[in-house]
Amino acid sequence: MPDDRDEAELRRRAREFIRGGRLPAVPPSIDWKGPGSGRICALCGDSIGRDQMECEIEVMAKATSRDKYVFHAQCYLLWELERRQAESPDPKSAAGQSE
Repeated sequence: MPDDRDEAELRRRAREFIRGGRLPAVPPSIDWKGPGSGRICALCGDSIGRDQMECEIEVMAKATSRDKYVFHAQCYLLWELERRQAESPDPKSAAGQSE
C-alpha cells in the first residue's frame, strides 16, 4: 500500500464499496493472514507485496458458495472499522435527533 494513500480517503472508499456491494457488509466467516502474494487489494487496488502482510477473508455469498477478498493489513482494518460502524445504528438517528 503506497504511503501517500490517505486514511480518510480509504475509509471513504470502504464506506462507498460497502454501500455499493463491492465489499461485504457482514463479518467474514473465515480470515487468514500471512505474507503478501502479489494479489490486488480489494480496497486500495494496489498489489500486496511479499514484504507486506496480506489478509484474506471469506464471506458466505449463498448457502453453497463463499466470496473471497484480499487486503493489505491496514486496508483490512479500515474496512472492518467501516463495516462495524455501518452495522451500528447512529445514536442520533436512533434517538430521533438530527444535526
